[in-house]
Amino acid sequence: MNFQSIELPKEFCTMSTLDEVMEEKIKSSDAGMELERRKYLKACIKPYSKGTYSKIFNGQTNWSFDKFTVFDISNIPEAVKKPLYDILLKDTWQFAKKDGTINPTRKDIYVDECHEFADPQNPQTLMFLSTKLSKQGRGFGIRLITATQNLPDFLSIPRFGQAIIDNSYFKLFMRLGESDIPVAKKLYSFSDSEIKILKGTGGKKKGSKGKGIFIVGSQRVVIQTRASKFELEVIDPVQFEEIYGVKSRYLNLG
Repeated sequence: MNFQSIELPKEFCTMSTLDEVMEEKIKSSDAGMELERRKYLKACIKPYSKGTYSKIFNGQTNWSFDKFTVFDISNIPEAVKKPLYDILLKDTWQFAKKDGTINPTRKDIYVDECHEFADPQNPQTLMFLSTKLSKQGRGFGIRLITATQNLPDFLSIPRFGQAIIDNSYFKLFMRLGESDIPVAKKLYSFSDSEIKILKGTGGKKKGSKGKGIFIVGSQRVVIQTRASKFELEVIDPVQFEEIYGVKSRYLNLG
C-alpha cells in the first residue's frame, strides 16, 4: 500500500511485521550506538509482538462496530489498560467521523472511570478526550458522556480535565466521597443544603439514596432517580426481593 493505492489491502501490517523489519535493520547495522538503540527498541516491543500481550496487540482486528458496542477491559492487566483504552478511543473516533459533518448520524460515546486517564506523566488520552471527542466531535454528531468517581484525580491535569467539565452542557452530581466534596463546592459553589444531598446525609427516611443535583447550563435542580424493576434486579438484588417478593436472577452471579 502506498500513496497511489486506490483500494485497502485485505490485511494490514502487525507488530510481527514491525519485529521482522527491525530484525533486518539490526542485521544491516554496524556495531555502535545505532545498533544498540535498535536492539533496545526491539526488546521494548517484544512483549507486544511475541510475549505476554501479543494476543491483544499483535494481529488483524477481529471485531467491528455495531449499534451497541461495549469495550470491557476490566480484566486487562494494569500495565496495558491505559494504552489499550487510548487505542480503542482513537479507533472509535475514526469510526465516528466516517460520515462527515454535512448530515452526520448521532453517536453516543460513554467513557466510564474517566479519572483513570488523568495521569500527568501520560496526559495524551485525556487531551484526546477534551480536544477531539469533546469539541470537534460535535460536528460529527458525537455526544460524549464521561463518568468519574474521583474529581480530584480527574482535575489533576486542569487544562484537560477542567475543559471536559466546562464543555459539558449537562452535568449530574450524585453522592460524592469526602475528598470530592471540597472540589465540587469550589467548582459550583453548592449551598449547604446541596452539600448535604451530595454527602447523602439526608437519611434513609428522607430518601437520600438516588438523589443528586442536575445542572443544565446555569440552572440547577435537585433530582431523585429510581431504578426500573429490571435495573433494580441487577444492581440491588436484596432490595429487589424486599420490594417485589421474589429472588433476583442475578443474586449469586459474579
